[in-house]
Formats: sequence, C-alpha cells, structure tokens
Amino acid sequence: MADLRKITKLIEKLEILTKQLDRDKNIQLHNHINQFHYLEKTAELKILIDQHLTTEKKLNQLSDRLECEYKKVCYQWSKDIRWMNSIQRRELKSNS
Repeated sequence: MADLRKITKLIEKLEILTKQLDRDKNIQLHNHINQFHYLEKTAELKILIDQHLTTEKKLNQLSDRLECEYKKVCYQWSKDIRWMNSIQRRELKSNS
C-alpha cells in the first residue's frame, strides 16, 4: 500500500525544487533539470493522493455497510435456526 506520508514529503521536496528553479534562471541548470517534469509529477501525485483518499473513504463506508448487513443477517439466521430446531425437536418428540 502507498505510504502517503512519504509521497507528501516528496511533493514538498519537488515544490521546493521547482521554486528554486523558478528563481534561478541559470541556463545550465535549466538545461540539465526539467522544471516542467517536476511540476507535472507534483500535480499528478496530488491528484493520485486525492483519488486514493476518496477511494479509501468509499471502501471504509462499504466495509461498514457490509459488516452491518452481515450482523443483521447472521442474527436473523441464528434466530430462525433456533426456532426451526425447536420445531423439529417437538415433531420428533410427538412422533416418538
């Protein structure tokens, strides 16, 4: 699973780098380091983090709903099995 803290720290470092490159107009520096690559990757990582958090929230909601439905069905099933078993026992006693 993705470590969002590590990704967030990297984004911070990328933002520092792009700000430094924006301030420093040294042509040799800009020929070696592609500022726009890091701007694009920063934006992409931010979008992916947002998507991850949204999906994680939806998954948690789905898990909660699944657990709730499971408990309801399991409770009803247990109740019905006990009732059915008691009926079957009575029928066995009456047939004996």
